[in-house]
Amino acid sequence: MARTLGCTVRELLARIDSQELTEWGIYYGLNPWGPERADLGAATIAATVANCHATKGHTFKPSDFLPRYGAPPEAEEKTPEQLKQLAMQTNALMHGVFQ
Repeated sequence: MARTLGCTVRELLARIDSQELTEWGIYYGLNPWGPERADLGAATIAATVANCHATKGHTFKPSDFLPRYGAPPEAEEKTPEQLKQLAMQTNALMHGVFQ
């Protein structure tokens, strides 16, 4: 969100409180914007073009053309304690208070 607004994370956190940031996060979950959404649009076009030239019986999906970031899909799931630690680390990076 800071990138979208053209400011640093620190500047963003100085401008809005955690409640508003949470609301924006929920809104983004319902209606994403930015590079990820652009990737989906480009992947949809790529799948359409590829399907125009595909052999019979083979079709492409937009997901075939989406970049894959982060851990590979086969990475093991995190335990509740690991998720809690990750949340606390993320909160600390944003200078939040954990209660």
